[in-house]
Amino acid sequence: MKGRPTKELTISILIIMIGLYFVLQKPKEGKIEISTFGEQRFFVAETKEFEGLTMTFNEIKDDSRCPIDVQCVQAGSVVVNITLKSGFKEETINHDSDGTPLEFKDFEISIIQVFPELESLLSFNQNDYAVIFNVEPIS
Repeated sequence: MKGRPTKELTISILIIMIGLYFVLQKPKEGKIEISTFGEQRFFVAETKEFEGLTMTFNEIKDDSRCPIDVQCVQAGSVVVNITLKSGFKEETINHDSDGTPLEFKDFEISIIQVFPELESLLSFNQNDYAVIFNVEPIS
């Protein structure tokens, strides 16, 4: 029949849509992902496990970054609240993106980038945020 998509085209579109769903989906709360060291993206309430370290991104405590549509004297910063566990040691810490890398036991954690970028007329909820952390063992 003319004008109707073929069966192969319909199946291809369905496969692409399912693939996009899984790629763009945020991890479910409570799920722990096994990760490699280096740069890792975290969503709020997400936990990742590294070799010898478990890290949870709890929330954004403060976001005083300069909006991208405004000229500011200072760039500002973000304060994140994270929970770190290694062995029998566990700490919940506020970490500033302007500060030096955070050292916890044998690991160094730093904030690389925060999403979304601020705009002067928009506000964000906690669940809108994602942070790229760099997590490395201290040599």
